[in-house]
Amino acid sequence: MKKIHVLTAGFGLTLAMAAAGCGMKNTETPANTETETEIVLPAETESAAAQNGSGEGAEGFTVVYSEKEKNQELEKLVAEEYMIPEEELEETRYYYNYVDFNGDGKDEIFALLVGSYTSGSGGSSAVIVEDNGGELTILQDFTLINPPVYVSDTTTEGRKNLIVPSPEGSGYVKLTWKEGAYTTVNDGEEIADLSGETGVQIISDDLAADLDSGDYMTLGK
Repeated sequence: MKKIHVLTAGFGLTLAMAAAGCGMKNTETPANTETETEIVLPAETESAAAQNGSGEGAEGFTVVYSEKEKNQELEKLVAEEYMIPEEELEETRYYYNYVDFNGDGKDEIFALLVGSYTSGSGGSSAVIVEDNGGELTILQDFTLINPPVYVSDTTTEGRKNLIVPSPEGSGYVKLTWKEGAYTTVNDGEEIADLSGETGVQIISDDLAADLDSGDYMTLGK
């Protein structure tokens, strides 16, 4: 599933931030014009693990922080998928973890992408990537993802359920596997809390602290 990405010049749709910090709004501009855009990304928030202190995540979930080794094959794959210009690669951060979603003993990759080409007011884009004969391919992509992501021990049609913070800012959304794909955040089941759930909490990093310290990876060199 490809996404439409917003360019800041030469096209009819741009993003601009309201001056009072009220969030993003779409603004139509004439074609062949240039617009200077300032985007404040929503993912610059503390993860649940950071908020709880001492690396503790939600009750019943084991906290796992993202991998710290750059994955060049993954970088190339997502840069092409989202058609990110060369000059934006070093401005696009990514966080990833290895997860066996279907219990076949082989890990897939869950990656979160944070940048002007992959993020909006409700959250950021993410992908599940699998290894097909030594070549990485995207199994599914998502929008409106905010960290951390909870991989539940509960399964639907053989794949672990995913639970993500609601883009509305309160509660969570459960994503289940149906007819060959996970439900989207817009179509997932809204739940008030994580009661009764157990599993692994991934992408548990404090994105705001990472940005301040420079301790993060980008799609560029």
